[in-house]
Amino acid sequence: MMLLPDVPLSARNILENPELKNAVKDFSHWPTFPQIFIKGEFVGGSDIILNMHQSGELKQKLSGNASEASEGKKE
Repeated sequence: MMLLPDVPLSARNILENPELKNAVKDFSHWPTFPQIFIKGEFVGGSDIILNMHQSGELKQKLSGNASEASEGKKE
């Protein structure tokens, strides 16, 4: 999967912190990992992200975030 420039990305190792792992499950109401969030919104797991990537929906969703990130830098 190709990442778009100017799209901020971060990751957390929830396996190192059982409290964080449980908090993420409680927040998303999704029992499995990995879990992908875009702008704080739970999008889904790797299967959903793969389908979104294949359909072009993920690029569209991330392109909107790249535009917003670029606008934030200009201010």
